[in-house]
Amino acid sequence: MASRRPEWSNLSYLDPAAELMEARRRDRLRTPAEIQGRRAFFRKREGRAEKQRLEACLFAFGWSCATGLPASVAMHELSDYDCVLRRGTEAGGEEHVPVQLKELPPTRVDPDLDFGAMFRKLGKYVDSEDLVVALYVNRRISKCDLDSLLVSKPRLRELWILGATSPAERQGGQEWSIVGSVTRPPKARVTCRFTYPDVNASDEGT
Repeated sequence: MASRRPEWSNLSYLDPAAELMEARRRDRLRTPAEIQGRRAFFRKREGRAEKQRLEACLFAFGWSCATGLPASVAMHELSDYDCVLRRGTEAGGEEHVPVQLKELPPTRVDPDLDFGAMFRKLGKYVDSEDLVVALYVNRRISKCDLDSLLVSKPRLRELWILGATSPAERQGGQEWSIVGSVTRPPKARVTCRFTYPDVNASDEGT
């Protein structure tokens, strides 16, 4: 698909780390009540674009940490994808890939949706071998056997799963984890823990 979309190279790409740091800086200026209000706003139609922008940047940043390759993202939504990831290749080149953003929401939002149900939904992709899916896990989960849940593996180029593993207020920075691509055999997957990009303590007072 990337080779058939030359216009992707002309999109406006975001620096994931810079976007995430700015979002965290703004959050620190908000009261706890305002932060709760923001979470409710993200669940509304008018908050969807900003929510997806942050999730896209988290995925791009996490993917870069996991692979050691550069990545940036452009919000460019069409029927089958939400954004475009511009990333480096191991050969030293660059490629553009379409990414669809998915979320496993908190149980208070959808108590009936779990990993198994989410993977069954992904099973509908039978002709999307150019598509990358980034699944954001927005809840606490116990360790699970991904392969037992992926009974019918979706025909995707890649499937990455990421989620926070510590509270946002953790001293030293919030920890996250990303694993992928889940469509590959277990030994070929990459699992990486990374820290949410944040302003340095020395910069906070400037």
